[in-house]
Amino acid sequence: MIAWIASYPRSGNHFFRTLLNRLYGIETLQPGLLTTELDRWLADAAASPQWHYYKTHDLPRADGQPAFYLLRDGRDALVSYAWFVLQVLQKREADEIKPEEFRQTLKELIRGDHPHYGNWSSNVRAWGRQPNTVLVRYEDLVRSPREVVEQAVAALGLSLRTRPDAVIPTFEQMRSQRPKMVRRGKVGSWEDEFPPELLPLFWQRHAAVMQQFGYGETARRRGA
Repeated sequence: MIAWIASYPRSGNHFFRTLLNRLYGIETLQPGLLTTELDRWLADAAASPQWHYYKTHDLPRADGQPAFYLLRDGRDALVSYAWFVLQVLQKREADEIKPEEFRQTLKELIRGDHPHYGNWSSNVRAWGRQPNTVLVRYEDLVRSPREVVEQAVAALGLSLRTRPDAVIPTFEQMRSQRPKMVRRGKVGSWEDEFPPELLPLFWQRHAAVMQQFGYGETARRRGA
């Protein structure tokens, strides 16, 4: 059996999986396999009587397997993803990155369409209409991590028993272990990082899904 832990990049997937591990001892799988090998692996996992928890940023496979979907305000997710691309994927130090490089990277992500996971809107829209999928909002997860994870596990119908010695890590503890993976962990971080000149483009591309999931007109603030 498979339970997907899905999200657009930089939407709280790492935090949610850390909490699953701390609360229930769950180890998440992310096999780096070629497509044919992955298909075989997933078929074997789906047929197994044991649960396999698999992280993915890809669009859903329409395989009928249950899923957690981590949703984050698109502005926060895209800003965080732009920094991830520059600092982690390109292995750059923050003080080496010029503002124009950040703006260009963010612009490409706003407009882009990744071959595996699409863009922010297409990823959210696709997973949002999948049956047997529990939506977990990043904003709620940051505010009440333990309660939100426990509610999500119950909603998906998983019979998991909380570890008696479970301890929720602080943001500072997580950041000290993986400083580039765990950057700010702040709701609304876009407000002091998102270049104002790119907000109209963002709303042009993503307004429909932002509004569909409650990040609509009243949440625009600087984004006219």
